[in-house]
Amino acid sequence: MDQYKKSNIPHLPDDETFKQEKELFRHYFQGDPVDFSSLRLDFSEGTPFQRKVWRATQEIPYGRLETYKSLAHKINHKGYRSVGGALGKNPFLIAVPCHRVIRTNGDLGGFGAGLGLKKYLLRLESISL
Repeated sequence: MDQYKKSNIPHLPDDETFKQEKELFRHYFQGDPVDFSSLRLDFSEGTPFQRKVWRATQEIPYGRLETYKSLAHKINHKGYRSVGGALGKNPFLIAVPCHRVIRTNGDLGGFGAGLGLKKYLLRLESISL
């Protein structure tokens, strides 16, 4: 048992918190605008740069798009490709809405869970492609 450190045990929400989080996702998948900012997300596994990108991505409103380049600009970073790389490591695909980030030319770019899911999520949010 000594080989397991207490810090390696994930935080599990209490029943009430879990119910609230479940409701957020239920509403989201029904097509309702949802703000996931109330979720307690653990970004500790990310690098400082990744965490910065993920936090900026959380600020993209439901139903809106952002480009990799403009997201890089918002965090005062010149490398929009590295922003895409950080989004590729996003551990919270919906709560940190990297599906709302596209290329400057309007192409979808990448998505860790596949472009089919990215298209589905964008359509769910009534974003025309």
